[in-house]
Amino acid sequence: MLGSRSSWRSSRLATVMRIKRCMAVALVCLCCFLWVVYAQPSSRPGTGSAQLLTQGRFGGAVDEMTGLAGLPLLFSWPASSLHTSFTGTTISATLSALPATAFYDVSSRFRFYVDEQQTSAESTDIGNTVIRWKATGLGPGRHNLTITKLSEASYGQVSLNTLTLGAGGRFLTPTLPPALASGRRIMVIGDSFTVGLANVGNASTCIPSTADCSEGNFNCHQLPVETEDASLSWGPLTAANFTADYQVIAWSGAALARESGDHSNLPQEVAQELTPSDIELFGRQVAGNRSRRVGNFSAWVPQVVVIGSGGNDFRGGRPFPPLDEWVSNVIGFMNTINQEFGNPEIITMVYPAETMLQGILDATQAETYRSYMFSLHDEAQAAGMTNVHQLVMDVSSMPLEGWCGSHPTAATDANIAAQLSAFIVEELPHWPSSRHPMIAHV
Repeated sequence: MLGSRSSWRSSRLATVMRIKRCMAVALVCLCCFLWVVYAQPSSRPGTGSAQLLTQGRFGGAVDEMTGLAGLPLLFSWPASSLHTSFTGTTISATLSALPATAFYDVSSRFRFYVDEQQTSAESTDIGNTVIRWKATGLGPGRHNLTITKLSEASYGQVSLNTLTLGAGGRFLTPTLPPALASGRRIMVIGDSFTVGLANVGNASTCIPSTADCSEGNFNCHQLPVETEDASLSWGPLTAANFTADYQVIAWSGAALARESGDHSNLPQEVAQELTPSDIELFGRQVAGNRSRRVGNFSAWVPQVVVIGSGGNDFRGGRPFPPLDEWVSNVIGFMNTINQEFGNPEIITMVYPAETMLQGILDATQAETYRSYMFSLHDEAQAAGMTNVHQLVMDVSSMPLEGWCGSHPTAATDANIAAQLSAFIVEELPHWPSSRHPMIAHV
């Protein structure tokens, strides 16, 4: 009787152990299944599972721990780019223009690069507000996609809604571009000379619009969006010279310290939106939305900030601002930059009078602009702002021929970038080879 009971207990124990082993195996299998389904990037079309690295300010969720963003993502600022990596033979993207307002249009232009090679430039306009881009026939292995906004916010703002791979494709952790890996960061602040307005206009495209741009029709552009390429403007070119990340905070018509630009005939609230000041633009996360503010300046901190505006403060029929008041406003702006970014090097650029006389300012306005800029620098130095520098550009080598709509050509932009780069090397000799903490951790 005792032997039978012992045998029964042994049999029961063996059964329990088998059940536990089966449960353990099942649990492991379940965990593996969940990891495959949820942790791995999906290759199914339309899942929107791309991991995105951004250059420039965007509207959308960005993980401040990794620097990665997801979809949808709103392009607004000029020369802003995103990067993603994948495997597969096909990738497609869908972008849609935000509805036009009184202050920006539905026209935007983008360039697409696969493996650092340009594939095409695509635009939205009033008759076609959606871009459906696709690259096919790609070889095996890893690929990198970059999408760059060539146009400024006043032409239009666009949402990237989907990135889709063909069958068998898989999104990967993005390849970190060298400019993001260096940790060097430069912000450029300015106006139409900064965004690259009309810098690629030529005989066939530099044709003024016949649209009625009179008072009341505020959302109006005299030149087609195809004449602008912000990626060839002096800010991104300068950043490239130092393998640096960049942000372009600029808007055509923006004044440095006056909110209504040259639209003095418009109601104040309209003028403030149509050509906001750079002081106002600095705080915006989304260029064309006054209420979408930067929530955390410490998420992207430049070591160098370049202010390239000021001319529009003296344009139009308004009286010039009082010198003391204007200088005080800009010094206050510089103090804000210092507070938010921990005293970066600030460079103010002064354009030659000849560039302003191409059709932007008259002789008196141009001379007043330059004298105010010189006074600004003197006051900054007197206030002990040793991180403030001033570049007075040389016109002798600057191309002044072939300008479209009174604005610098891409060749002029390259000259400005060369002068600024040389100035940085001379004034900030340690920055070009410096290394700084990366924002993206991939």
